[in-house]
Amino acid sequence: MQTLYLTSIEPQSGKTLLATAFGQLALSHGKRVAYVKPAGDNENADNEFVSKALGIDKITDKTNGLDPLANSLRENTDLLIIEGSTPNNPKEVESIQDLEPKVILVAWYQDDADIELIAQKAAAYNKFFGGVVVNGVSQLRMHEAEITITQKLQERDIELLGILPQDRVLDAPTIGEITKHLDGELRYFPEKSNDLIENIMIGALALDGGVYYFEQKPNKLVITRWDRPDLQNAALETDTKGFILTGGEGPIPYMEHRVQEHEIPVIIVDEGTIAIADKLNGAFGRGKMHPDKVKQAVSLVEKHLNLSKAVPIPMELG
Repeated sequence: MQTLYLTSIEPQSGKTLLATAFGQLALSHGKRVAYVKPAGDNENADNEFVSKALGIDKITDKTNGLDPLANSLRENTDLLIIEGSTPNNPKEVESIQDLEPKVILVAWYQDDADIELIAQKAAAYNKFFGGVVVNGVSQLRMHEAEITITQKLQERDIELLGILPQDRVLDAPTIGEITKHLDGELRYFPEKSNDLIENIMIGALALDGGVYYFEQKPNKLVITRWDRPDLQNAALETDTKGFILTGGEGPIPYMEHRVQEHEIPVIIVDEGTIAIADKLNGAFGRGKMHPDKVKQAVSLVEKHLNLSKAVPIPMELG
């Protein structure tokens, strides 16, 4: 059995999503995978999701220590993925030494990667350190990041496994999450509340009939007043997944029929368009796990990461 240990500098850096993606890639190569997250560091919804994604009946807390757990898994596991707590528990760091894991550090990129903190982490894990994955780099800064981060890590003899770009699917909230964020009422087709939304468009900005404007972005919710069927009709001619109707009212009868015909949900809110648009600024970002996010993460890992030196089984990645 081989062991992969994921750690990070700060919470919500993408460890759980990457652990699931690594696990699915290993499964696709016929490997038997187990996944462990520290006791006391559990997000129950995420744990349930990861267990289903990897075909694990139950994610086991390491309350009795890693050695007994690893021994219990050894006969039926090819790859044990451990998602470390953040910040790392010193006892946890010490306890993984006997497992001789490959350690991957997931570093979230903001204005810059904190090279000194990365170097400290690498030194702490010493010979077990496998490399760094830099996550969340905007497309506009990818080229700059590839040059500067690679150079700085090479100067410290730290392996860069790859740089993952920001991605609309990974940042996307669900319709249900948006409804909750806006304190709105979800009307029609509640079964679509788990659909991801990549874009928001404001109907009032549409000119010349609106269709050309709405065609510019796919997989979107459109914000418009409840009494603007002209804009709502134009949006329905494009890839619109639902409406946010402002002003506290539902659609007029004709548009209600059209919404039912297109099978799209409607979120009804009391506030005006500008207030709702401002609120939505905080709805996108590092959110909950979702099957489409895992699928996208697997694709990004295959495209952008070279894990051959860090993943100790032949997964043909990178």
